[in-house]
Amino acid sequence: MPVQPKEILPHPHGIELGTLMKMLRYSDTDTLDAFLKRLISRIGSQTAKDICKKPASALKRSQKR
Repeated sequence: MPVQPKEILPHPHGIELGTLMKMLRYSDTDTLDAFLKRLISRIGSQTAKDICKKPASALKRSQKR
C-alpha cells in the first residue's frame, strides 16, 4: 500500500480571497502572524511580521500594481 501524500500548503499568489477567508475562519491559530507562517507556503517569520505591520490601505495599494 502506498504512503498517503501530504497536503500541499497554498501559495500566497495562488490563493483566492474566499478560500483565504474560510481558512482564517476555521483556523485554530491565535494570531495572524501564526496563521501566515503555519498555513501559507513560503511565508516565514520576517515576511509574516512585515505583512502584519502594514496598514490595510497599504496592502490594497500594493495589490493594484
